[in-house]
Amino acid sequence: PAENVLILLISYSPSQLLPMIRSRLQAFSVSHVTPVQSMQAMQQLLPNTDTATLQQVSELSGYAPFLALQMLHSEWYQHRQTWIDSFQAVRSGQRMPVQASNYWQKTLTLTDFLYLSQALLVPLAV
Repeated sequence: PAENVLILLISYSPSQLLPMIRSRLQAFSVSHVTPVQSMQAMQQLLPNTDTATLQQVSELSGYAPFLALQMLHSEWYQHRQTWIDSFQAVRSGQRMPVQASNYWQKTLTLTDFLYLSQALLVPLAV
């Protein structure tokens, strides 16, 4: 590379890189954030947020504090209870699936709706 150019190479199997490439790299390991570390970071960053909310968003983000912060401030995260109410209404027959679909198409983008659905359904599958 040219002078003052840095390249970041991420590898889960550094031993499979060519020796010529490995000889030109500086390696360092990055460990995963533990649930305790995630909660500590979240409590420092958001001291006025209740512990239950921090725990929920920390779990939903896979204990990634900055992703959890992003989730807390996202539009889709604010619609959790509405999603649950809508799901229960469809399930009980009080609302038709088409009605729920029309509502969510006007409320969130497809991407945000999928994030919200995944966040609420994945814990049920475990």
